[in-house]
Amino acid sequence: MLSGDFKTVWEAKLKAGGLTGSSGEFSLIMAALKRDNGIIAIDYDLFAMARDNLEEAVDLRSNDPRAQLYLGKVISLTARTPEDRQEAEDHFLKAIQYDGTRGAYPDPHLEHALHLIGENGDKNEIKNEIEAYVALYQREHMGTCPTTWPSCTTTSPW
Repeated sequence: MLSGDFKTVWEAKLKAGGLTGSSGEFSLIMAALKRDNGIIAIDYDLFAMARDNLEEAVDLRSNDPRAQLYLGKVISLTARTPEDRQEAEDHFLKAIQYDGTRGAYPDPHLEHALHLIGENGDKNEIKNEIEAYVALYQREHMGTCPTTWPSCTTTSPW
């Protein structure tokens, strides 16, 4: 379309400065792009870039559980203070909340459990979060257990 009938229209708009990306659809695309760039930046230890991209993604679409999860991860990886660790935990809790009944992301449950362990949190809540992690992991991986849980069974790890 850009090289056919529509070419003259978009070239005219481009020259006049009339092309803007401000629609709701554009914001959703940018949020996904920023989220994915942030996740990739974590893989390359580009933590400042990852955090910038993930914060922009969350600013554009705050209810994205995956963006919340990875923003929590990058903050957790670079945390230096208890406030930083609490901020990471807040993002993990938002990821759990926004994933809701869909249950597509097991990792926020594991991250939340690890935070609770580090804070000597409620043992029942830790157990519940680890069970939620394993159950969601198994659902996502056709019943197999996480490789880091050798004592896990297909019914319950406890």
